[in-house]
Amino acid sequence: MLRLVGCELLKLRRLAFPKAILALLCLFPIVLAAYASRRDGDFDALFRLVFLYGYLLLLPCALGIVGTLLLSAERDNDTLKNLLSIPVSKGQLLFAKLCVLLALAVAYAAAMFLATLAGGLAVGALPENVPVYMGSGLMLGVMALLDILPLVAVFLLAHCNKVACVVASLVYAIAGILVVNAFAAGIATSNPVAACLPRVIEFRWYLGSFAPSGMPASLAARVLSTSVALFALAGGGAAFSVVSFVLYGREEC
Repeated sequence: MLRLVGCELLKLRRLAFPKAILALLCLFPIVLAAYASRRDGDFDALFRLVFLYGYLLLLPCALGIVGTLLLSAERDNDTLKNLLSIPVSKGQLLFAKLCVLLALAVAYAAAMFLATLAGGLAVGALPENVPVYMGSGLMLGVMALLDILPLVAVFLLAHCNKVACVVASLVYAIAGILVVNAFAAGIATSNPVAACLPRVIEFRWYLGSFAPSGMPASLAARVLSTSVALFALAGGGAAFSVVSFVLYGREEC
């Protein structure tokens, strides 16, 4: 299994897109730091901006596109039949791809936090508790992977080409942040469907961990603890993972 994971990582090393995403995720917090310094120069405000537009928007989009590259590699190169003759099962292959996505999610999240920390230090916004913020950043990486598992199932179900999958990743990322904004504005706070969406669960967990001053009572009543948020996301992720394994098992060689 470790060899399979290593092979999937080697495939990504030959591609420029994952490296470009890493550069973008590192540059983005620094730009936000310059913007936040003009307002109040507070690290909490900077982290809030990075959370909303980095962790909730850019990271799911990036993982969705990288997932597209991983899932379509054998189909594009017509190598699935060769891999199965080793023998490697389709389930093992998909599991290796998901492990790579998890590693990338955590790595991207860590890189984005370090860039946020560097940007904050550059503008004089010093965090009071770096380990807490670092742990939260890594947690958001894991949550981002669980967030895109429905997208993986859709890719396998629809057999879309790369362009359609990339567009779907963009739409999914943008739609998710729009729902979060509607939830935060009180428009969808009482909607049970919106409250259970993965991106909204991440937002509710963030409110419980980094409650902003003056938070409305309607939002305060909806905050989630870390254990509850992870349980909800893991439950949904497990269900969509099972669907993905079934669909990938039906892929034609």
